[in-house]
Amino acid sequence: HSLSDAVKAAMHPDTLAHLYRFRISHFEEINSLQVAAADQEILTQVADYIVANQAFLDNLSKRVASDPSWKFLSRSIINFSLDFVLPAQRAIFTWVGDTRIKQKHSRLISSEQLHQFGEMLKPGDIILGRQDWYLSNVFLPGFWPHAIFYVGTPAEVHASLDNDPEVMRWFSKYGVKSFAELLQKEFPKAAQAWLSPCPSDKLPCRMLEAISDGVVFNSLPGSLHCDYLGAMRPRLKPLGIAKAIYNAFSYFGREYDFQFSFNSEQSLVCTELVSKAYSSNDKDGLRFPMLKSLGKYGIPADLMVKTFAAERGKENQQLDFVAFLRGMPSKKKAIFATEDVFAKSYNWDSGLKSDNTR
Repeated sequence: HSLSDAVKAAMHPDTLAHLYRFRISHFEEINSLQVAAADQEILTQVADYIVANQAFLDNLSKRVASDPSWKFLSRSIINFSLDFVLPAQRAIFTWVGDTRIKQKHSRLISSEQLHQFGEMLKPGDIILGRQDWYLSNVFLPGFWPHAIFYVGTPAEVHASLDNDPEVMRWFSKYGVKSFAELLQKEFPKAAQAWLSPCPSDKLPCRMLEAISDGVVFNSLPGSLHCDYLGAMRPRLKPLGIAKAIYNAFSYFGREYDFQFSFNSEQSLVCTELVSKAYSSNDKDGLRFPMLKSLGKYGIPADLMVKTFAAERGKENQQLDFVAFLRGMPSKKKAIFATEDVFAKSYNWDSGLKSDNTR
C-alpha cells in the first residue's frame, strides 16, 4: 500500500507538470551539459526517462489545464515508476540538487560580503539562500528554494544564551554548566560534528541544514555560497532560541526527504528542519502557515518570507529583518538591500535564473 501511495505521489499532476516544464525548457541543455563522469549515468537516466514518456508528457499540460483535479494514471507509467522512478528518485534528486545547467565557479556574492553577512548573524537565525542556474530551482516552488538554521559557534552560543537566567535554570536541571554541555550530553554525535572542523574546508561548523546528504553541519562559506541571501531573527526570548537549537540538534543525521513530506520525522527537507525546530504550542515557538505544493502540504521558504512581510509592524510579528544580499545578475555582483526589498522577494520570478533588478 505504501509503495502504491509513493507511486501515486510521484505521478501527481503537480509533480509531472514540473517535469513537463523542465522538459520543454531545458531538455536540449541536458543533452549538451558537460558533467563529471560519475554524474553522466544519472544524466542519461533523466534524459531516457523524459524520452520514454514524451507522448505522455506532451499531453500532460492539456489534461491538467482542462481538469485540475485530474487523477489519470496509466498502467505503463505505474509499472515504469516501480522499476525506475522510485529506485532512482534519491539519485536523481541528489544530482538535480547538486548540478548547475551552466558550470560557473563563481557566485554573485563575494567572500567579503559573505564575511560581513556572517558577522550580522546570531544563533537561532533563519537564513534563506538561492543559487541561480541549479536544476532544483525548476522543481522547487518559489524564488527562495533553501532555508538554513544558523547555530553559530560554541563561543556565539555561549555569548547569546549562557547568561540568561531562564536558560541557566533549564540546563542546570541536567547537571551541566552550559548550554553547549547540554547539547553534548543529549546529542553526542551531533555535538561532535558541530565542534569539529567542517570536512570540506576545515572551517568552524556554524550552520545546520537539510541537503541531499541529510541533516548535516556546515561552515558559513560551505553552506552560503549563493547569489542571494536573506536572514531573519525570531522574536523569542533566549530560552525559545535555546529550545529551537536543542530541537534542531535532535534531527542531526536524519535523511533528506525526497518525498517532500512534512508528515515524516525520519527524513526532512530544509524548511521542515527549520520549522520543526521552532514548532511549539506555547510562546517559545514560531507559527508558519502550511501550503499545498507538489500535491503535499508543507512550508516553502517563500512562505516564511511572506509571513515576515505580512506581520511587519503588527503585534503578532514573529521575525525581525537581519540582512539581505541581493544578487544583480546583469551587473555580475550582489548588493546589501533594504528590509522593504527583502519583504517583496517572495513574489519574484523563480526558475533556473532570476534577475529581479526592478
